[in-house]
Amino acid sequence: IQPDASVSGLWGPSSKPVGASLDPAPVKLTQARFGVSGVWLRFFTASPWLKANANVPLSPTAVSYQIIRRAATPSDPVPHYMLYRAEVSPQDTFAAGYDLSSANYAADALARPGLTEVIADQVIDFGIWFYYPVRDPEDGPPGLRRVFPMDSADLEYRASADVAVERGGRPMPAVAEVFMRVLTPEGARLMTALEAGQNSGDWWTMAVAHSRVFTRRIQLKAASS
Repeated sequence: IQPDASVSGLWGPSSKPVGASLDPAPVKLTQARFGVSGVWLRFFTASPWLKANANVPLSPTAVSYQIIRRAATPSDPVPHYMLYRAEVSPQDTFAAGYDLSSANYAADALARPGLTEVIADQVIDFGIWFYYPVRDPEDGPPGLRRVFPMDSADLEYRASADVAVERGGRPMPAVAEVFMRVLTPEGARLMTALEAGQNSGDWWTMAVAHSRVFTRRIQLKAASS
């Protein structure tokens, strides 16, 4: 979770308040706020474009999602909140290694995607909750348990081992619940005017009144090795 700045270095100035924008673990996901820059989500997956060629084995590729507030095109100076999906080729993933927290991935396309990687416009917040299945009675009642974020100070999750949280692990999550808040066309117009100093008001009051929240729960069929 990026509480007050973007990892990309491309983030334009905005009026989105720092303190009021960070509440990642409320009772309901629809009420969550994931910081000024939202979540920088990174993971490995199989490269889909290789599936069409049966003679080429599936290869892992690094993928990244993040919000960046910047001009939508070189000819449009008005900054937008945009959601990016960046991908590193299997060849470059192999060369960079399999530690997404390393400098290799903080300095390449995962951190600074181009405008061609935009997948949604006017996304003012993006976040995720991770869940892990409790199977051992020693760890509590069976079922899905949220393991990230646990509270407002829990800003980082690096899945590394299939070990319960109670035993000191950050287990590979079994379920991810994705959150996205998108401005309506009217909300985008009002927010642009607010951040340009052309009108006044509270940033989050305006955002809540003129946005839609979308969530989706996804089963993650993967495990650590």
